[in-house]
This record gives sequence, C-alpha cells and structure tokens, in this order.
Amino acid sequence: MTHFIIKLLSSLIFVLLPGYNLKDSFKNYPILSPLSIIFGLILLFFSIQPLFYDGHKNNKSQKITEYYKIRNRQVGIFTIGEHIPFPTASDTYTIRETKHTRLTEEGTTEEIMYIVNENSIDILLLQVDESNLINEITIISDLIRTNNNIGINSSIEDFINTYKDYNIWYTRVSDMYVIENKKINIQFLLKKQDFIGKVKINGDTTKLKVSDFKKETKIFKIRIF
Repeated sequence: MTHFIIKLLSSLIFVLLPGYNLKDSFKNYPILSPLSIIFGLILLFFSIQPLFYDGHKNNKSQKITEYYKIRNRQVGIFTIGEHIPFPTASDTYTIRETKHTRLTEEGTTEEIMYIVNENSIDILLLQVDESNLINEITIISDLIRTNNNIGINSSIEDFINTYKDYNIWYTRVSDMYVIENKKINIQFLLKKQDFIGKVKINGDTTKLKVSDFKKETKIFKIRIF
C-alpha cells in the first residue's frame, strides 16, 4: 500500500507540474488545482502511515499474548524441568545469554540467565540448573498473561477478584513481596514501595493482607518455578 501511494504521488507530480497542462480544467475550482491535489495526497500518505505501523505492531503483540500463555510450570514452549528449546532458523524468537546477581541465604551469587526475545521484545528470563534444565522462568513483559488475563500491570484487586484462593506474603531471604494462587506454582511479585503495612517481619516469611498495600498496587514481575 505504501509503495502504491509513493508511485501515485510520483506520477501526479510528473504529469501535473510541468507546464500545468491541466490548469484550465481546474481554474474554476481552486481547491481542486493540481498542486492542491498533490498536497492533499501527501497529507493523506503521512496520515495513514501510522495506522499501518500500529496495526503491524498490534498484530505482533497479539501473537505473543496468544502463543505465550502462562500455565502451571510452563510459558509457551518453555517448561520447568526441560531443556531450553533454542531457536532454529524457522523460529521467530531469539535467545541470548546474560549474567544476573541474586540474593540468597548465603549472600549474593552471580548466575547465568537466558533472555527470550520475540519480535524485538524481551519477554522471558530463563534460569537453568546443573543439568541445564529450566528451573525458573521470569516473565518480564505485560503481553504474557494467564488464561484469566492476569499478568504484569494487573492490579492487586484484579488478582484477588480473579483468584479467590490467594496468599500474600513477604520473604526476607530474597526481599520479595508475593501474591499467589494456592493451587499453582506461580509467584506474582509486588513492588516494595507499594507496601504501606506496619506488620512486624518475623522469620523468613511473613503473611500479609491486601490492606498492607496501596490501592493502586500492580504486579511488576511474575516468577514460575
């Protein structure tokens, strides 16, 4: 479509500008003069260009959302306990290696992780064990959601309305605030700055309530293990 409009503009400029051959035909209608038509087509071209771009972008986003569904111990083709399915020439996703510093009971440790990118969007972080089997998946894109449409940027209210059987807790070991459904091994992480409770932290984990967080609190990361 874009190439067609460019060719049309080129043709009109070539035909109408030299000598204004069609000027007399439009002398009684200044708004329909050759230059006006050309100018109008140029404006039309730049007006509809974002529509093609946004439509293409939205199609890519929709494909990611449909293909990479969050399930128990799995996101798309990536499954806990299995080897990483590295891409082949026909695949649309890429995987690159990175290093990550994690806080553990023994202190900080540096780990190798793998970033999954689909259509130029980083969507997942993968961690493997000594046998190179996936032992943790971290979701970092709001395009990836559960079958109930819960994902990054979903509010804490959306979560509890969707999953009635939930827990909220804090772990001092990794300094994380977590909301989760009791039936699945998925942790939805909340930001520390959204915690407003006055609960005394005792032991490695402390149970929390919805009222311990700001009303506008949203999920910012999702962890599957």
